[in-house]
Amino acid sequence: MQPMIMDSNDENKTPDIPCCQPRMPVLAELLCSEVSDHDLIESGARSLEHCDSSVMSYFDPAVLHHPEVMSRLKFLESQVETPKSYFHSDDKSEILPFMRKVVASWMLEVCEEQRCDEAVFPLAISLLDHFLSDCLIKKEQLQLVACVCLLLASKTRQCNHFSLELLCWYTDNSVSPQSLRTWELAILAQLNWDVNLITAMDFVDLLLVRSSEFEPYPSSNKHGSIVRRHAITFIALCSTEPRFVGLKPSLIAASAIYAAVRGLRLEANNLAFLLSEMASVSQDQLRFISSSIEQVISSEIKVMEQQGLDGPLAKSVSSVSKGKACAYSSSVSSASQISEEVLV
Repeated sequence: MQPMIMDSNDENKTPDIPCCQPRMPVLAELLCSEVSDHDLIESGARSLEHCDSSVMSYFDPAVLHHPEVMSRLKFLESQVETPKSYFHSDDKSEILPFMRKVVASWMLEVCEEQRCDEAVFPLAISLLDHFLSDCLIKKEQLQLVACVCLLLASKTRQCNHFSLELLCWYTDNSVSPQSLRTWELAILAQLNWDVNLITAMDFVDLLLVRSSEFEPYPSSNKHGSIVRRHAITFIALCSTEPRFVGLKPSLIAASAIYAAVRGLRLEANNLAFLLSEMASVSQDQLRFISSSIEQVISSEIKVMEQQGLDGPLAKSVSSVSKGKACAYSSSVSSASQISEEVLV
């Protein structure tokens, strides 16, 4: 049946069509002329590399303060099986912890240089861990899989995704665009196309807004924004460390916030209790993972000092470590007092 177009000049004329069929609207009324970025229209001749057409979302109290959002996020977290540790799980496995550390650090460098959204890197690491926990690959294919995970994460969590040519360039052309396309379909099939996984970044703002002392978005709350920035850095650091594979995202987020507050030596009454309740974990688990994060931070700071702050976390951790190294060192020294019998 051919679509019928109403004549806007003769509103009283009724076409000979069944009464159950709705009238077709005027084609002119279907024209969408809204513009998302006026500056982009005014400077249409600018090249893509010099313009940013992405639209950043802002603080929405109706979303972050709604109790159903947190409960729904925790439900989705419980529905997804956490990736198992795939190191030495099989005699045929070629992926070792240091290999995963190297490729994760490389992925973080790529995200930092491209100024990706802060949620892209944790999601890419989560996709990598979920895929490697179910599939055996050769060590020569690890960077290829990492490239595909970066591609999928950028498509999911930000407006401008990585191009195939750019990812190939970052690998010194050791992979081809065609191999990226092939492995993208393979990884999507293995993950059942479920690529929008829950990460620790999804919990940070929800946890901070529920602790009135460190709500990050009001301009008057200076400590809140600093705690958030440090917590995001710690989450990125946890993503590069093999020891944190398999932990729940809510536990990592709560532990990162707790480690940030302790490192800044801020007063927080019952913060461990509040975070453990909101993340549905025990206080022993929270303190144990927080102490592990502090140990990793201390060792990372020492490595970057020896390397002249040239590591992949240099930009983020250097801002954290200024004036805070002694605080984290004292936290690490007290971490040895925590019972080693705490099981996560």
